[in-house]
Amino acid sequence: MIDLTILCRDDGSVRMESADAWFIVAMHELPRILDEERSDAVNDRLASNPSDDPEHQAEWERHVHPELFELISSASEIVRRDLGNLEATETGVVLELPTKSVPAWMSALNVARHVVACELGLDNSDPDEWEWSEENNERNLLLLKYELFTILQGRLIDKVNPPPEDWKDPRFPEIPDDLSGLDELDDPNGD
Repeated sequence: MIDLTILCRDDGSVRMESADAWFIVAMHELPRILDEERSDAVNDRLASNPSDDPEHQAEWERHVHPELFELISSASEIVRRDLGNLEATETGVVLELPTKSVPAWMSALNVARHVVACELGLDNSDPDEWEWSEENNERNLLLLKYELFTILQGRLIDKVNPPPEDWKDPRFPEIPDDLSGLDELDDPNGD
């Protein structure tokens, strides 16, 4: 797990603190990933048409598609500007994000995730199914970047728009508060 603290202030600004080398490296590489010429596969992934209806597709191509890439370009500029404020401390780095920058960061991290996922040939599959390679260190580095961008984006979203306190993730069963009396946990696979 990455060593990262994200503080969301009452004014909506965000402070990220980390001593993790992966965080520091990824922050330095983020502008390059956002600015490099994107392949058709990345552009298709970012701007997939949401409809099979030819009329809706044409409208989407006319109105949404161009604006989407302008927003990505704008987010990249904001990220680059904010990274100029990355400050080294005795224990790592600190990055302050003004309130108005936070949505651009969430967008930029999402774009970076898609770029890296296309480089890796990943779909939206479960990270447990990824193929880590003992021989291909470059692939492993890309997988780590993808995971880092995903974690960072998720944590920013959770900090800025936290779920209601009574929200429960439907992917995970409810665990009782009192586990006394259980000799062992049942294996869901029956093994």
